[in-house]
Order: sequence, then C-alpha cells, then structure tokens
Amino acid sequence: MSVGDVSVPHLAEVIELPVPREEREVSRARARAGRRWPAYALIVCGVALIPWLVVLAVALPAAENTPHWMAAWVGLDTMEAAGLIGTGVLTLRRHPLRVVAAAATSMLLVVDAWFDVSTSTGGDLVVALVMAATAELPLAAVCALLAVRAAAAGNRAAGAVPGAPATAGTPDTVPAARTATVSRLPAPVGTFSERGTAAPASDRTV
Repeated sequence: MSVGDVSVPHLAEVIELPVPREEREVSRARARAGRRWPAYALIVCGVALIPWLVVLAVALPAAENTPHWMAAWVGLDTMEAAGLIGTGVLTLRRHPLRVVAAAATSMLLVVDAWFDVSTSTGGDLVVALVMAATAELPLAAVCALLAVRAAAAGNRAAGAVPGAPATAGTPDTVPAARTATVSRLPAPVGTFSERGTAAPASDRTV
C-alpha cells in the first residue's frame, strides 16, 4: 500500500454555538451578585455610624481649643485647589478619571462650606455665608454636574462598544456565542485521491 493511499480522518473544526438564554441569565445574575457586596458593606457601615452620631452629639463640648487649627484649614484648601486643577486638566483631556476627580472635589467644597459656616461667629459668619453661597457651593455644583455628565458619557460609550456588558434596561440585541470544538467522524475506510474524495475499497493498492 502506497503512502498516498493512507486513510486520514477529517480535521476538527471550530463551530460557534449559541449559548442558551437561561445560561446567560444565570451568568449575569452571578456577576451582578459579585459586584453588589461592596455596596451592601458600605450601607452597613453608614447605618452603624448613626448611633455614633448620637454619642458625639451628647458627649462633645460646645467649644474646643483645637491645636493645629491653621494646618487643618490650609490642608483643606490645598486639597480643594489640587482637586479643581486636576478636574479641569482631566476634563480637557477627557480622561476617564475626571469622574472621580470631579466628585471628590465637589465633596471637598461642600465640606469647606459646612465647616466655614459652622465654626464662625459674628462678622466671620457673614463672610462664611457669602463665600458658601457665591463660591464654594456653586463650584461644588459644577463639579458634581461634570461628574454626572462624564459618567453618563462613559456609560453610553461602553454600550456602543461591541462585546461590552449590557446595562440595566438595555435589550440584549446581540446573542452571545460559545466556541465549541466538534470533531467529525472519520470518513469511510478507503484511499483518498488528490482531490480529497475517498476511493472505493475495491480500488485500493495492496
């Protein structure tokens, strides 16, 4: 029998098979459950702080001579300046981190306004109120708006990318697919011609 007459089975082929809808739903549910535990942990921590607020309201003195008073305020204003500059630069570059920078800067500005007003008396209180109404809170609102818009733009961009995870409320228009390897059964015993067709067994060369 010659070498060219050896019977060779067909090679395996890769075929795309659709994933059942039930299996996809189970996978998505497991993924959502894995992403939710940090949110539940944060909620628990926030609720645990409520009794501590009562303790502080009862135990803390109405006035306190605090050391490092100047360092505290200079540090807070330094963080605000860094946040405003960073948010502006990241927004100009349309960097994804602009969402985090804008949200953090907005919160810093709100904290600054709160402590300015709550720790001032007399004429200083008037100045603190004016600063909060005309500078700190408006800037905080602008940063919060930038964060919300940037996050929304990021979600729209992710939804437009093929293969990106679908967001809540978005129909699944493209069915997922699974790659499976299916091997064909060997061809009937016989020789193969140059065109790949099997020759009858009676024509074999022995």
